[in-house]
Formats: sequence, structure tokens, C-alpha cells
Amino acid sequence: MSAAVEQLVRMAEAAGATVVRSPAGTIIVLPISQGADPGEHLSLEEARVLGKLASTRQIKEAGHRGELTLYGSERTRTVKRGELVAWLESRRSPAAAVPKGQAGRVEARLRRAAGPR
Repeated sequence: MSAAVEQLVRMAEAAGATVVRSPAGTIIVLPISQGADPGEHLSLEEARVLGKLASTRQIKEAGHRGELTLYGSERTRTVKRGELVAWLESRRSPAAAVPKGQAGRVEARLRRAAGPR
């Protein structure tokens, strides 16, 4: 890791942010939240709600693929909050770009959909 990145990480930690290193080696600086401990264990249902996922199965499958570390027995599975947030960020897809020359059409369609003001 470069010296500049390390310095940024130290500054973020000094400001109270949480830094999580994922298995892929990326560094994710989470926003400072009120009392949210990245080491806190969440039940799979709490993780599903936090991640706005359709089912806990997605979390279980990520654990089987090695993308996420699950703790506890089959009935009492938990996941660390920081690891869950890092995994969710890694799954986020970039916003779809508007094809060149179509921005005007898309803008007009959005205005029509919004209706009169």
C-alpha cells in the first residue's frame, strides 16, 4: 500500500471513522455512525434488514463462497457488521450511464413522468 493511502487511512481513523480491510485487499472507510461497532455481531436476519436483501440465503451463500465470514453454529449464525458493510459495498454496481445523444430524450421523459408542478 502506498504511503499516501496509509496516511489517508490514519487520518480517517483519527477522525473516528472505521477502516475495514476486505479479503480482496481493498480499504473501505465507513462513515462515522452513532455507536455502530464494526466488530459487532449481527444475526443473519439483522444483516438482511441492514443490507436491504431479499433473504438471508444471499448471506449464507456468500459465506459458502468465502466472500463473507459467518460465525456460530447453523442455528445461531452471525456476521460482523464491518465485514457485512464491506461485502455489500463490493456488490454495488455503478449507475447505468445514459447513452451518448440520448440525454435530452431521457430528461424529457423524466419531466413528463414528474408531471406538472
